[in-house]
Amino acid sequence: IQNNLIACYQTFAIQVDLGNNNSIAGNKIGVKYDGLSAFPTCTTNSIGIYIWNQNSGNAIGGPNAGDRNIIVVPQSTGIQLHSSSHDNQVINNYIGVGSDGITPLGGGTYGMQIIVNSNNNLIEDNVVGNQSKNGIVIRKAATGNTFRNNRIGIGADGTTNIYNSMFGVWIQD
Repeated sequence: IQNNLIACYQTFAIQVDLGNNNSIAGNKIGVKYDGLSAFPTCTTNSIGIYIWNQNSGNAIGGPNAGDRNIIVVPQSTGIQLHSSSHDNQVINNYIGVGSDGITPLGGGTYGMQIIVNSNNNLIEDNVVGNQSKNGIVIRKAATGNTFRNNRIGIGADGTTNIYNSMFGVWIQD
């Protein structure tokens, strides 16, 4: 699933259910083609990218700028790994900011959620900000996940504040 512009949706912009080894890259979700302005609020209680039901081997984003997903959701969550999803990679995505990595475009409740026995996933080189609660949530027996080199509450430039309203990372079992 590559290089799509997804503006308005009710529940999930992209959902992977019982699907393994997919690539989700270069998509703009909730932002206009320029990547620097959000669509008017037309989604409610929605999730940008939802991977669930024991999925594995999926790549969300990737190492190159063209692989990056730009995700702005007005409510709920940018990316969620749920229900025993394991061994997935979430790399180099911008959540709550524009394609420049610093322009605040509003965010949902959570930038990312890794929950309900979702284990051994790699979360790396992402920018997460402008969330009404937490940047990243890890809870409900999600273990063995690796988080490295993410910018949470700070822009891609390493200096611009893109605050999350509560916690940068919240871990709860």
